[in-house]
Amino acid sequence: MTTTAAGVAPLERQVRRYPLDVENVGEDTYILMSKGHHDVHEFMRAVRAGYSWPLGMPTHEWMRAIPAPANSGYRCLYVEAKPGARGAFPATYVREAWGDDSYEALAPNA
Repeated sequence: MTTTAAGVAPLERQVRRYPLDVENVGEDTYILMSKGHHDVHEFMRAVRAGYSWPLGMPTHEWMRAIPAPANSGYRCLYVEAKPGARGAFPATYVREAWGDDSYEALAPNA
């Protein structure tokens, strides 16, 4: 990837900043997200303030919202996207995990 004179990759310079706002986006599986690529430990502190579910290590992903099917009861669905794709936004995601795969086991001192 090329960088500018300031040492910033062009895509990084254009990425919008989002506040840390944890949202439950799972249905049968525990999944939480916040728009934006947040520090994973800061994200998990916010998660643990409201959720005690068994969760894994957060990941940084790119998502986009698509319209939900009619009468589904949902406003939208989130699907994976490529950085820079139309409607794509950065997201910090965490999914259900147990035992050695849990956040607490992977980051015991966080």
